[in-house]
Amino acid sequence: KAGWITPVPGGVGPVTVSCLMRNTISAAQKLKSYYESQFQNSIDAPF
Repeated sequence: KAGWITPVPGGVGPVTVSCLMRNTISAAQKLKSYYESQFQNSIDAPF
């Protein structure tokens, strides 16, 4: 059944690659938001 998704038996197909890319982009966006909030908090801190 998975032959149309994965051309190589047991290999990585386009659906797997797209899922990995989506997860990578999502993780990068979350990390960016985290660092932006950390830098914003450090700028607002009184000296």
